[in-house]
Amino acid sequence: PITKFFLARQNQHIYLELNKLEKHGYVTCELIAQTEKPNKKLYRITELGKHEFLRWLSAESKEFSKGMKNAFLM
Repeated sequence: PITKFFLARQNQHIYLELNKLEKHGYVTCELIAQTEKPNKKLYRITELGKHEFLRWLSAESKEFSKGMKNAFLM
């Protein structure tokens, strides 16, 4: 998956992080009921989340110098 390009995490870790982002108000989560498939969660970034992401992206960080992480691609 493309997430491996940015994050070296397993799927369950990504959902733990999404739950934390939701608690901070950075994303919202909608449960979508499906009849022939398991229900799914649809996450959307909030205005607060967009603001925080741009603040984080503009901050000096050594994280982007590790491996293939690239602030421009984020």
